[in-house]
This record gives sequence, structure tokens and C-alpha cells, in this order.
Amino acid sequence: PVRIIAVWRKSLLLNLELLLIPLGILAANALIVRNCSLPQGVLFFVLLPVISVWFSVALGLLSGIQRRHARILFVLFMGTTFCYALALGYLTPAIFSFNFFYGFFPGFSYDELLTITGPMLSFRLFTILVGVLLVWLAVLSVRFCRPDDPIRARLRVLGRVLMAPHRRSVTLTSASVLLLLYLFRCDLGWESTAGYVQGQLGGKYESAHVTLYYSPSSVTAEEIRQVAADHEFRLAQVSGFFRIEKPLSIVSYIYPTIEVKRRLTGTGLTNIAKPWRREVHLAQQSVPDVLKHEIAHVVAGTFGVPLINASLSTGLVEGVAMAVEGEWGNRSLHQSAAAMVQAGIAPEISDLMSFTGFVSHSAALSYVLAGSFCLYLVDSYGIRPLMQVYRSGDYDGAYGRPLSSLIGEWRTFLSRIRIRENDRDYVNAVFRHPTIFGKVCARVIAEQNRTAWEKFSAKEYASARDEFREAFAEGGGLGSLAGYLRSSHRLGDYPAVSVVWTDLVLQSANPWQYLPLGIYAGDAFWALGDTARARTTYEQIRAVDLSVNLTEAAEVRLLAMRTQRFRNAYREYLLADLPDSLRVRMLDSLSGATQGTPLAHYLRGRVYLRMGKWSDAARFLESLDLSTLSPGLEALRLRSIGQALFFSARYEKARAAFWSSLNTVKTESALLEVSDWIDRCTWMGQYGG
Repeated sequence: PVRIIAVWRKSLLLNLELLLIPLGILAANALIVRNCSLPQGVLFFVLLPVISVWFSVALGLLSGIQRRHARILFVLFMGTTFCYALALGYLTPAIFSFNFFYGFFPGFSYDELLTITGPMLSFRLFTILVGVLLVWLAVLSVRFCRPDDPIRARLRVLGRVLMAPHRRSVTLTSASVLLLLYLFRCDLGWESTAGYVQGQLGGKYESAHVTLYYSPSSVTAEEIRQVAADHEFRLAQVSGFFRIEKPLSIVSYIYPTIEVKRRLTGTGLTNIAKPWRREVHLAQQSVPDVLKHEIAHVVAGTFGVPLINASLSTGLVEGVAMAVEGEWGNRSLHQSAAAMVQAGIAPEISDLMSFTGFVSHSAALSYVLAGSFCLYLVDSYGIRPLMQVYRSGDYDGAYGRPLSSLIGEWRTFLSRIRIRENDRDYVNAVFRHPTIFGKVCARVIAEQNRTAWEKFSAKEYASARDEFREAFAEGGGLGSLAGYLRSSHRLGDYPAVSVVWTDLVLQSANPWQYLPLGIYAGDAFWALGDTARARTTYEQIRAVDLSVNLTEAAEVRLLAMRTQRFRNAYREYLLADLPDSLRVRMLDSLSGATQGTPLAHYLRGRVYLRMGKWSDAARFLESLDLSTLSPGLEALRLRSIGQALFFSARYEKARAAFWSSLNTVKTESALLEVSDWIDRCTWMGQYGG
């Protein structure tokens, strides 16, 4: 026993010394390049490779005392744990896994947040204890077994030794602890089986083709029926895109919060689909925006490679799902792609087909370009050849021509698309952002931002601003700056917002990337009495037309600034930090003072729509006509009426309102959005929701 312990100690020290090489390289890099927190990096290093060495040496010791098949035993055990981890990813909702050898795998997602958690600490402590157990078994094996004993003989001897009276209690206690840890592995956060996740959510709702698992405390019975109806509609719609006559049956997990989703699946911000299980996993607040995309992954899986039910090409997997959606922000896929090509920032599509090529560019850029290319192929050649490529990757076999030829056709098609004057600014604002690999301190900053947003949600704005300021000073980034400006805005510290916008944003190499935050700067200028700069900022946001909400916010403020008599009253309302119930009261007062001007009624209708008071929303919005004041707001007013009528189950009137909105704004993106709503109304009217 003394000799075997000496061998174990020598081997452990040797392997730990070898770890000093990568540790030294990482430490030197962290000191030279601003990449991440050195103390946190060291802690990760101890928890992952150091403890893995501890375990591996212990397992190697136990395997090495076998005269025969020692290496096979070690590799077999390691391979078994890896296969188990793969099985977890394949058979359960989770994308993460814990393992004795590599420690922790967070799964493939766009989440930047990766912290040391309770489950990670507890599993690595468990790994240390299992290592101790393996060394103990090795010592007992050397002490009581003959060197030439085969494995079966050793197991019999060890069984008798372990159950000896003076060791029985230790053996039974160890076995009981191991059994309990396995039984409660999900409660410890080490795994998330389907049954466990379903139990944690607590609610189940079934419709014709959809099974929903959700949290009853976060939605009402009527709301979950609407969610199920939306799933059925999207499933039918996507099936029609792929020319599948009979819809599949799918399972959808709706998580009440991002944190619950992160705990149970391993990813919070990234919504995922598992086509081989015909499952989608969605955060409740993101269901309207991502449902169609994620269902597209599942339906496309029927054409995918066996076992994974997907393409081996990341560009095709995401490109096909984007083609089903057809748009990105306030542009069609083709408009965005054409703008990127003409701006000279579009990489070769062939580079985006692989996983490494796809993630080496910003997510928005990769998704939009791949989606535009796939949509072009569908429109030009139909869905079948693309689905053949989806499975085989063979463009020559499916299209009778190589990928390079198809890319050339697509680029020629894009060159004929008319690019608007402000599309270059749109490209700079949306697509010139670094990937996670190009960000400074990505993981650390993500954790700081998470903490800051928690404080912001708790209305601890001063503390949140300090956190955001520190995060931005350390790593920069749009998220940190957005938090700082929003916190300062809520605190009423408009001079701070003005200074940051003037001295930092406008002096940066690409100020357009910060345009989504321009509303806060415009508000600050307005509050400080600089109406000229406020108006210019709002006009830039309106002109670039990044999103419906941003464009609406800018247009509303521009209209409010034109009402000379009630400009201050509108400013107070628009800049106030109030719940919707109090906003309604302010608008009551404002409507009385302004004698019911269109803008006050419009704002009131939009607040009621946000509150889910459909009848009140329709009543106020239908009493207006904003066509002479603002065609953009008039189109949005009519679409808002359509939404209010839709959720009141008045589908025919909703269709008419949506169609009417195209009389004022008929851009390609507006046409796509309205067509989608009309399809939704038609389907709900036919099947009764």
C-alpha cells in the first residue's frame, strides 16, 4: 500500500507539473491581452483541468494495477462517460453536461454568460471524492489480490474485502451516497431529464399536433390556449413551406423566465430546437418572435441526416429556418443581404456553410446571408432540391451545378435589388458587430451585465449604472453602454447621457452601431432644452428604420415636439418611468388638456394594447386618422387595430385592418409582416383558434 500511494503521488505531481505549461501560457496571455479575469480564469482552471487530472490519475492507478488490459479498462471507462454525456444531449432537453474528465460542457449556444455555479462546484467536489474512492480501491486491490489475478477474481476478492465487518459501514455508506447522488442528480443541477423538466414547469396542454409544457403560475388558461393555437398555426404554415401535407406532432417547452430556462437546459438567451426529438425550447417572452424559426428547424429535420434530423452544414440549418421567416428587422432578407454585399462586408456563402465559418462572423450577418441564399434557391428552384442538399450536401446532384455557380446566380440577383439611401447606415448599425470571439472579457462582462440588469429590474438604478459603467470600461460593448444609458435615463441624469453620446459615441469609428441607443440621447437633449439636437437624433433613427418599436418611438417624439403648447406635457409622459396603469392616468389628463388630440389617443390605444385590453385599444385607435400627420404611425395604428381585433377573435375585421395598413406603408418588410398576420387571421378563423 505504501508503494502504490507513492506511485500515485508521483504520477499526480508529474501531471500537475505538466499543467503548469498551459497555465503559464494562459496567464501570460491574460496579462498581455485584455481578454478575461485572471482570478476567475485560475478558478476555472482549478475546477476543470486540475480536478480532471486528480480523477484521471486515480483511475489510471486503479486500471494500471491490472497486468492485462489496463489501457483498455481506462479508455473503456472514459469512453463510457463520453457516450453517456452524448446520450444526455441527445435524449434530454439539456444541452449541457458534466463529466469526470472534461468537467463541464456548456453546449453550443450564443449565450455569453458562463459562470461558476453551485452545480459545477458540487459536481467537481463529487469528482474529487470519486477519485479518493478509486485510490482506496486500488490500495485494497494491491493489498489483497495477487498480481496475476484476472479482473473477475479481483472483483470477487474486493467484494469480500469491502464487506468485511470493519469496512462494511464505509462501503455501504459510500454506495448509499453514490446512489442518492444519482437519484437526485437533476435536483443537484447535474442533469435535466425530460420528466424532471416537465415536473419543474408543472403544466401540460395538448392540442391536435402540439404538446405544451409550461408554468401555470406564469400564464392564464386563456393565454396558454392562444399559445397552443399559435403553435398549431406556425406548424401548419411551416409545413406548407416545405410542402408537407400532414403536420408533424411536436413538443414545446415554454420556460417562464430566462433564468429558469438556463438552469434547466443550459442556455437562457438562446432558444433551441432538437429536431431528432421534435422539440422546441423557448423562453416565454420570446415565443412570438422565435416560434416560427424554431418550428422550421423541427420540420426541416424530416429531410435531415438520420439520427440528428438536421443538415451537417450549419449554414443550411440556420439558412433554411431564416428562409421560412423571410425577413430580419425592418428589411427583407434579400434587402439586408444586398445592402451587405454592396457595403463590402459579406463573406463568401461557402464559408458560412461550416460551423466554424458560420460562428466566425456576427450572428446577424451569418443568419441573414445564409437565409437570403436559401430563400433564393427555394424561389428559383423549389423546395425539393434544397431539401436534397440539406441531407446530402451535394449541390451538383441536386441542382446539376456546383455551389459556386449557384452563389454567382444569387449575387447577380442581389445586385438588381434597389438599395435605399439609408441602407448603408442600417448595415453599419446592425451587422458590424464582433462575434463572441472578438469581444473583450466576453464571459466576465456578460456576468457583470447580468448582475447590473438584475439591479435595474429591481429599480436600483444608481447601483445598476455603476455596474454598467465598470463593465463598459472593462470590455466596451453595446449591452453595457445600453445599460448605462438606460440607467442614467431612469435616474434623470440627462447631462451624463448627453456627455457619453457626444464625447464617446459620436467620436467612435462606427457611431452608427450605437444608433439603437439613440432614443436615450434624443431624450436627454430634449430634457436639457436642446431641441435641435434631439430632433436630429430622432430623425436619424426614423430614417434608418431599424425596427418597428424604435421607429415608432422616434416618430412619436417628433410629433410631440411639434405640438408647441403641450410639448412639455408630452415630454414628461414619454420620459417618465411609470407602469402602464399610471401611464393611462397621465394620458387621461393629457387627453383632457389637449382636447383629445390624435397623438394622445394613439398613445392611449397603444398602452391598452400592451396591457392586453383589446376592446379599449381598438376603441381608441379606431377613433383616429393619422394619415396626414404620419404615414408610418397610421400604418402602425391600423396594424395595432388588427392585433386588438385578432386577440378579440374578430378575425375578419382584423384582416381588413391589416390590409388597410398597406395603403400608407407598403415596404417589402411591411408586406411580409401584414401577409403573415392575414394568414394567421385566416387560419384562426377557419379553425376557431
